[in-house]
Amino acid sequence: MCQAGHSVLCIDDVLSFVVMCSVLQGLVLGLLFFILYMADLTDRATKYGVSLHAYADDTQLYLHFRNDEMASSVDQLERCVLDIGHWMKIEAQRRQDRTAVRQLRSLVGGVA
Repeated sequence: MCQAGHSVLCIDDVLSFVVMCSVLQGLVLGLLFFILYMADLTDRATKYGVSLHAYADDTQLYLHFRNDEMASSVDQLERCVLDIGHWMKIEAQRRQDRTAVRQLRSLVGGVA
């Protein structure tokens, strides 16, 4: 699994970051994992009133607002992105923990 770089353009500012986790490609259950992952991601975005558009390996978050709502809408979108980032870190740690347990079981002769 490789790290992917992404950028977010908001008004005149650009926020760049590296995504440390993603759905593994090439697994038999990869499509099912991706669907489950996207359902959770959609729930996170919806919680903030943010819409989500996904196509292939590209996911875009967007928000409709009037000109006089720009500041509050940018804050709303920023809170959504921060929450998704936090959720992704937790999910990555959870996957690492499960992998470590499987490896430990296989080392001690248990069922992996």
